[in-house]
Amino acid sequence: MDMNNIRRLFSQYIPYPLIEVKTIDTTGAGDMYAACILYGLTNGKDLEESGINASNLAAKVVSQKGARLENAKWIAK
Repeated sequence: MDMNNIRRLFSQYIPYPLIEVKTIDTTGAGDMYAACILYGLTNGKDLEESGINASNLAAKVVSQKGARLENAKWIAK
């Protein structure tokens, strides 16, 4: 994937579902979000699926103490 494809890909507006959780600790939420986006895109997933998973797993991170998830699972589209 060249840089033009990445820019065009990220210029899309895709609404993600809101995931409401009680925030305990925000440590690592942005890292988890970015990691999910990158993981998805480098493994053939589209931006929508990658974003939904990124939102879901970042929400799980903020709902607990610490940044590590024990049983993180990718949600298939």
